[in-house]
Amino acid sequence: MFRFASRPDYYNRMTIFGAQMRGDGCFEAHSIVDGQLVYDWTKDKRFDIFAKYKGDISKVPTSEQNKFRQ
Repeated sequence: MFRFASRPDYYNRMTIFGAQMRGDGCFEAHSIVDGQLVYDWTKDKRFDIFAKYKGDISKVPTSEQNKFRQ
């Protein structure tokens, strides 16, 4: 009985979790390879600028830095 009663709650939470991941831009960074969940940070939209400049913060233009200071 508990399994059938808790399943709708699980689906609801997973739907919200998936929607939040899509909104943050990290959903595309996760994939399944050979049955394992694999995360590739270069595809994560939250780290676009860091990946674009290969971790060298000194090369980031001021205009792009100001986006995160708001």
